[in-house]
Amino acid sequence: MWTQRALTLSSKFGPVSPNVKEFAYEELVKATGSFSEDNMIGDGGFGVVFLGVLPSGHKVAIKRLYHDNFRRMDQFYNEMKILSSFRHPNLVRLYGFCCQDDRDLLLVFEYASKGTVWDQLHGEKSNRTSSNTLSWEVRLGIACETAQALSYLHNNVHPPIYHRDVKTTNLLLDEELHVKVADFGLSRLVPLDVTHISTAPQGTPGYVDPDYHKCYQLTDKSDVYSFGVVLVELVSAQAAVDTSRKRGEINLSSLALTKIASGVWKELVDPSLDIANDPHVEKMVKSMLELAFTCLQEEKDDRPSMKEVAGTLLNICKQSGYEYGNIIHEEEVVFTKSYDGDYVAKRTKSNGLIHSDISSSNSLGSVTSSTYMSSF
Repeated sequence: MWTQRALTLSSKFGPVSPNVKEFAYEELVKATGSFSEDNMIGDGGFGVVFLGVLPSGHKVAIKRLYHDNFRRMDQFYNEMKILSSFRHPNLVRLYGFCCQDDRDLLLVFEYASKGTVWDQLHGEKSNRTSSNTLSWEVRLGIACETAQALSYLHNNVHPPIYHRDVKTTNLLLDEELHVKVADFGLSRLVPLDVTHISTAPQGTPGYVDPDYHKCYQLTDKSDVYSFGVVLVELVSAQAAVDTSRKRGEINLSSLALTKIASGVWKELVDPSLDIANDPHVEKMVKSMLELAFTCLQEEKDDRPSMKEVAGTLLNICKQSGYEYGNIIHEEEVVFTKSYDGDYVAKRTKSNGLIHSDISSSNSLGSVTSSTYMSSF
């Protein structure tokens, strides 16, 4: 049973799945060693993430939202509503929440033991001088699984969901190095009868769609652009933004577009991939960079859809003898408007999961025409 405070917040921001557990604050304090710095495993734009161990011995990741974030309540419920509505093997799983008071809002997720893709490519965990450098097969798998997860959000959820902050720090890796797309605090659920959402650009420098930044219109192609940066990052092991590079190459997207257009794409490739001695890998790397080039086009209409991106990557895998593809084609999540204007999500086409009706409030405002106006 939820506490009265949780029920009050749910009535204000919109209902979420009753299957999401409310954790006792004392349980999470104990699980994290009183939110000890020794248990801190992540620090992002909206909160700090701690490793927690529940009484059962189960490890979890506990996000504690920053106290000074004035949109923290919106982001808290946004993640709850989205991640409680469906499951996908490459989307991080939400176990529950805790809303102790106005200051402490916590979300409990599955724990990804290998950290983030950013950690593996650039951080201390990457240990670039050792044999632990990500292999090409693993990088290709990361690309395929991320693309499938985003394609699922764009195409199997109705209305679709745009992540709006696709980047390597939001791509978690489990023990087998499978992807778990995370951090849905900025994500938007988009009604079917609109072409885009008008909203002030949000996201991370180096990954933000220039068309979105210029026109203030969020579309599915905004995620495609960000994913294009991720593809180049996987191939090059270079950061999305690096001020030590030349002025015109500070943004990895600009560097990649220039190198690929000039036919010197090999200069982008991480030397550890050793493509000079592996023509098979060289061919796949070239195909991935060609795909990234189309994703990074400045005009959104010149970019492929996320479904097309996922299909292209799966073809690269298939031609190369690799097998990836966790996407659950059979399941769809359909959001329909109820009599009071809320969106009610129902799973259709059985995929073997437990079926439930899940309500999700429309907190973005009202539809005025083909543009959906949000408060951002």
